[in-house]
Amino acid sequence: MKQFKFLVFAGLFIIILPASIDAESALPYYQFNLNVNPGKGRIEGNIVIKIPWTEEWNNQKGYIYIALMLNLMEKRNPYLMPLIEDGGPEGFSPSWIRLNNIKINGKKAEWRYREPKHPVIVTYNMEHLLCEIDLSEKQEVGSVLILEMEYSSQLAHSKSGDDFYFNNKMISRFSWFPYVLPPGLSIEDTVFTFLFFTYKAEISLTSEWEMAALGTVFKKKKDNTFIAESLKPVTGLPLVFLKNHDVYETKLKNGK
Repeated sequence: MKQFKFLVFAGLFIIILPASIDAESALPYYQFNLNVNPGKGRIEGNIVIKIPWTEEWNNQKGYIYIALMLNLMEKRNPYLMPLIEDGGPEGFSPSWIRLNNIKINGKKAEWRYREPKHPVIVTYNMEHLLCEIDLSEKQEVGSVLILEMEYSSQLAHSKSGDDFYFNNKMISRFSWFPYVLPPGLSIEDTVFTFLFFTYKAEISLTSEWEMAALGTVFKKKKDNTFIAESLKPVTGLPLVFLKNHDVYETKLKNGK
């Protein structure tokens, strides 16, 4: 299996490069419990990330880093034409992620937002790109470190893009959730390595909205809550929510 390295260049462009990864047993496991209002582009809830503690993590220099990619669009980009970013119903619409009440193994953790130090000319919208969490206690190799956090995010109100809501749809292809960066990286690095992971998500939607299927397990409960689970490692968790959509079905002859 492979993981991917993402080079954040000028705070906007991403290049994908292949790299090897550890065994599946050492991958993070995400648990999402979220409430989503697609009509307003909002996601709120709680996230738990379980990290199997390996020798590589044991050599980490005091911190865990989490990448918050939606924060790249918190503010208008002064280097692009307004026509590009002001295409939403109200003009420019920011996207962001905010975290609160972060805990490690049930104990309150010290943490802060950080700006990565990139050797690039343009450094706008970087001040909240990383969450730096203090590792105040030693973790035993072979154990599991449990990160808990309160989470909220806002997608841009625009007509298209990777992460947006507009006219009865809300789509986030890549960036909506926090990415745990592997051990060995620091704010001086220009390459973010996004680990493979597995997950289970419980997502409650406002009425009349539907969620597109994802994962290897997917089901809908009566209260408009959707359960999605990945039994195999993935590198992303795309979300698609729709309202007032058409469903097209095809049937083969003789039921075959």
